[in-house]
Amino acid sequence: MVVVSADHALGAAPRPTLGTCQPSSGSPERAPALWAQPSVSSRTAERVQRELSVRPLSLPSRTGIAASVLLLAAALLLVQATRRNYEDNVRAVAAQSLRRASSGFNQLSLAEVLKMRAVLETFVASNPTVLAEMAEGNRQGVWAATEPLFSRLSSSYGITNFNFIDPEEKRFVIMSDPSDPKLVGTRAMRFDIQEAARTKTWASGLALGFHGFALRVAHPVYEDGLTQRGRLLGYIELGAEISSFLATLQRQTGDEFGLLIEKRYLKADKWADSRKRLQLRDNWRDQPNYVLAGNTSKSEDAFTFSQDASKVPAQGQLLGVVTDSTGTWARSAFPVRDAAGERVGVVFVLADISRIHADLARTRRQLLTLCLGLAGLVTLLGFVLVHQVRIRELMARRPPS
Repeated sequence: MVVVSADHALGAAPRPTLGTCQPSSGSPERAPALWAQPSVSSRTAERVQRELSVRPLSLPSRTGIAASVLLLAAALLLVQATRRNYEDNVRAVAAQSLRRASSGFNQLSLAEVLKMRAVLETFVASNPTVLAEMAEGNRQGVWAATEPLFSRLSSSYGITNFNFIDPEEKRFVIMSDPSDPKLVGTRAMRFDIQEAARTKTWASGLALGFHGFALRVAHPVYEDGLTQRGRLLGYIELGAEISSFLATLQRQTGDEFGLLIEKRYLKADKWADSRKRLQLRDNWRDQPNYVLAGNTSKSEDAFTFSQDASKVPAQGQLLGVVTDSTGTWARSAFPVRDAAGERVGVVFVLADISRIHADLARTRRQLLTLCLGLAGLVTLLGFVLVHQVRIRELMARRPPS
């Protein structure tokens, strides 16, 4: 049976199908397609692009990324290890400087006390004129008999205090300023004088006077000299201001030092007067709780402290690292006692670690640069390898043209 379409049945011309054109009359050739079909190379490029965008990372790619991450982690671990090694070195340097400074300070204090005792013993024994002038109450005579020795001691041995005190513990002659009305006739309220009066023998220690904070030695003076025979003429006192004392310690150790005294043991007006006499700036307001009584460094920035001196361990403590205009320093401190044995301040110790600090910064830069460079190289090689493998895989599946 022959099936005839409706168009044919009605005698109408057949409708053109999609993608073709109705041939013109008299033309035996097929009409060109309405839309051109994509070529094989175009379809391959589209498939490559599609698979590159949706395929998960291959094993070589994951390996490269993992290697980069591991290198970065290794760099961070190396930097941390370098930092810990730096901190260990700093602590070791600071601890060594602290032990050396504390021991040196005590040894110098003892040596200075013994030296001043020997000076006073020799002076009294060889200058009976001084005893006679003291017995007569002749201030000018005492000053004239003592001045040559005081000049030599000041210029050669750092002696800054040479004082004569009367039996009532009032200042009789102050060699550094014998005519100052604030000094002459006023009571010497220092522990070394009071202790010498109580014990009738040597007394020594750090004490603040009108001429600064000094290591002082005192002893009673009698008509027969330092021996307790005859009438008491008064007391004789010798002292070395702490700045020269710290300078000696600095020359011996190579470290920098500063002495901080708690303000509660001082009076602002008395401190200002002592600084003026020493031709130094009044630094009372620099810190809330302490004043810097002596300093061997060119900068005062590192000598800041707020802790109670009585809570500083006897062996001292480490105070970290500080950088100022003069360098990088490992700070430490140990307590200092006055003549009464009370902790009145701390001695700061600054160990120069500028070279160690510079070495750390240089090593960190080198490690980071090396690890980042290796990570970048591994990442670049990994991506190149991955793209080459993918392209070869896709091209291998390319259908023949």
